[in-house]
Amino acid sequence: MNYLLLILLLIILFVFFYHILNKDILSPTIISIIAFIICVLCAFLGLGSWNKYPKLNILVFLIIFIGILFFGFGEIFARLTNKDKVKNEFVYYPIYIDKWKIYLMVIVIIMTIVLMFLDIKRICAHFGFFSNSIPDLIAFYRTKSALFSTELISSGGGISFVTNQLLKVCNIFCIISIFCLANNLIIGEKIYKNKIYIFPIICACILSLFTSGRGLLMRYIVCLFIIWTILYRNYNLNGSVREKILKMRKVTFKILKTGLIFLLVAILIFYFILPLVGRNNNIQFLDYISFYFGAPIPSFNIFLESIPYHSDVFGEETLVGIYSFLNKFGITNFIQQASREFIDFGNLSSNIYTSFRRYYYDFGVWGVVICQFIFGFTFTKIYQKSSQKGNTKWLLFYGYMASILIDQIRDEAFFVTFVSSSTIVYAILINIICFFCFKLKVKFR
Repeated sequence: MNYLLLILLLIILFVFFYHILNKDILSPTIISIIAFIICVLCAFLGLGSWNKYPKLNILVFLIIFIGILFFGFGEIFARLTNKDKVKNEFVYYPIYIDKWKIYLMVIVIIMTIVLMFLDIKRICAHFGFFSNSIPDLIAFYRTKSALFSTELISSGGGISFVTNQLLKVCNIFCIISIFCLANNLIIGEKIYKNKIYIFPIICACILSLFTSGRGLLMRYIVCLFIIWTILYRNYNLNGSVREKILKMRKVTFKILKTGLIFLLVAILIFYFILPLVGRNNNIQFLDYISFYFGAPIPSFNIFLESIPYHSDVFGEETLVGIYSFLNKFGITNFIQQASREFIDFGNLSSNIYTSFRRYYYDFGVWGVVICQFIFGFTFTKIYQKSSQKGNTKWLLFYGYMASILIDQIRDEAFFVTFVSSSTIVYAILINIICFFCFKLKVKFR
């Protein structure tokens, strides 16, 4: 019953912010609330199998409510301080990249796949693990990655600097291909004219499996959804204010329908590629999916009932990314893995507690308030930029980072991964690669 009450509370927040935010179904706050509703619903469905914790602490209700509320307040403040003029008309045209550039993208991605494989094999050999099975190598590498261990960082090993930068470049190749494909299909271009963009996307998806998890692949799917829906909305909501109002309901329904399709496809991919990353899928489909997306709620509840010992390090959980960056330059000796302790759920175990665990552990309720407000404000500013006509670079940047909104149900990703040097590198690379793809002209004799 507690889970149903929490769902009801989230629905109330959804209705409130949906009307306050001009019925913008793609707003960061609305996406966050929908993600949490799905999370709590999965936890409720798990009560018949893996979830043995039917009662939730009142603190769970309070922290989730306050966290989402102040995320929404951050979005409202960002909208009130927005000085950019919104154009009423959006004129779209087909976007084509020279074929030789697409071929070069594919070659670079395939080369990065080879380098990733060689790096993973080298790392496994360093720790005494030898195998000819790619899934086994990936599974072992995962146990030594920064997610679960500090061994690679401490030893100065890990994926090489060159391979890491090429991986970032390949990610941008993928989202640019997604953008071109989505744009052209939305305006009515035939699929056969745009099939060339599918090749770098497929190659990038294969490359994502070598990162030892499914996170990057899910990020591509979220990116496709965000870019597709923003372009679709802007393309269809043209004309006078009255025409936009008449079209709004139809467009919103289409976006929700598309979102449901993307969710179902993502869940199927998420489950059935488990063997490819060295994981087993011998758990029943519904149990595994409800556990993966629902476990953060009972895990957070258990955490609040027995909070671990606090260290003297300021923001030790929330600022993991910053401490890791400072450690590379010898500014601090403090470093720790990104993941938290595991909680046993019988045959399954979880180490994800929603994003609120880190804020509350480090800074208490005021940390939840301030961190969520900053998060909501920042992402709304990026969202507003990405929604404006001609801001292709902002749309690509927001599309790639938007998965952080959904990751809130699992773990904190804004301060851990977004507030980092990698984000700056991505912003620079997007500008460079956009110039290469869309503006650089080379004449061959």
